[in-house]
Amino acid sequence: MEKIRRLSVKLSRKKTTHPGAQPGSFSIPSDALTPKALCFIYDKDSFQEIDVTQFDQLKTAYQNLGEKTLWLHVAGFGDKTFYENLTALFQLHRLELEDVFNVYQRPKVDEYEGHLFL
Repeated sequence: MEKIRRLSVKLSRKKTTHPGAQPGSFSIPSDALTPKALCFIYDKDSFQEIDVTQFDQLKTAYQNLGEKTLWLHVAGFGDKTFYENLTALFQLHRLELEDVFNVYQRPKVDEYEGHLFL
């Protein structure tokens, strides 16, 4: 029974890039949800939560961060421009962005200089 369950889970996962695609490329399914982002900015003395409705809000918060920590939670990936702006703002590697869209992978944590990618 367990083998059948594993097989059905494995078969239901789909990779969003096409065979032969350049590493770091991605495609967005047509039925993907529009991204909704929550930004949490905190340090030992304060906490702020921002419901990001426009990318400029996030950019301003990031530029005024100082010594505080920023945690960004994004759900949905239906806007390629939003994610390309995130890549530029946080100086993320294209392969990290590709991992976001390839949801068939197991959850993982990558440690980079200056940030964690979950």
